[in-house]
Amino acid sequence: MEIVASFLSTLAAYVIEMDQEFKRRVCLDCGWSIPTFYRKIKPGQLLTPAEKQAIQNIAKQMAKQLISHANK
Repeated sequence: MEIVASFLSTLAAYVIEMDQEFKRRVCLDCGWSIPTFYRKIKPGQLLTPAEKQAIQNIAKQMAKQLISHANK
């Protein structure tokens, strides 16, 4: 008998994967290491306008992917 994952479990797993993908893409696009990513998250750390734009673009693309995945 085949076990089929529930919609919720599938979507939750996808969101968890998105966390890793978001970090990877931000680091790649901004030229950061993972430690730099975590340092930049801390309060008081400033982003350049180019970094902010790159992160916004990644977030928008990933939001579209999440909506597409949720509509399956």
